[in-house]
Amino acid sequence: MVRATQSSPFLLIVLGCVLWRRRIATDPLLQKLFLILVVQASCIGLISGSYSHRHSYYLIGLSLTVMAIVLHLLVIYPQKWISYILLAGLLARTVEAGIADTQGLWGKETKSQIFAECRWLRENFSTLPWRGSVSWRTPQEEYPVIDLCLGVPGQSLKAEFGVFRRSMAIPSECHQIAETKQLIMFQCKTDF
Repeated sequence: MVRATQSSPFLLIVLGCVLWRRRIATDPLLQKLFLILVVQASCIGLISGSYSHRHSYYLIGLSLTVMAIVLHLLVIYPQKWISYILLAGLLARTVEAGIADTQGLWGKETKSQIFAECRWLRENFSTLPWRGSVSWRTPQEEYPVIDLCLGVPGQSLKAEFGVFRRSMAIPSECHQIAETKQLIMFQCKTDF
């Protein structure tokens, strides 16, 4: 899932371009900074493709250029209200990213709880093909927590065994083997 405010640095840049387009047209330093930003963003987009939207840390390289633009705008526009708008935009993104990145520590489904449940499944069903080259059916997620905690290649559509979150329905050709607080393990009929 892509965070709603993940592109807020870009929104600030676009807003800055709209509000200060006359200033950008007459300020050679600002023109160079925006050109550098466009080149950096294009290179990141070309190299990483859609992953730059899923993984915000790919955009960390833009931070120095964005900071230089913001500082330059603060110097050429010393009015307090502009400073407050820029500061609020930067702080909002920082706070949002901090909350989203630490949600696994205090949210309903912490990663440590899921990892403990995966460990329980592996211990109680030790005869199943764990940590091998056999693929499992796991949910298509942005961050494959279940694949990692099980230690199996996942996201297969035709595997014999699978583990989903309890909120998800298991495929019709499968039957449940075990259930934990957050996970359901199942076995499916295969045609191989």
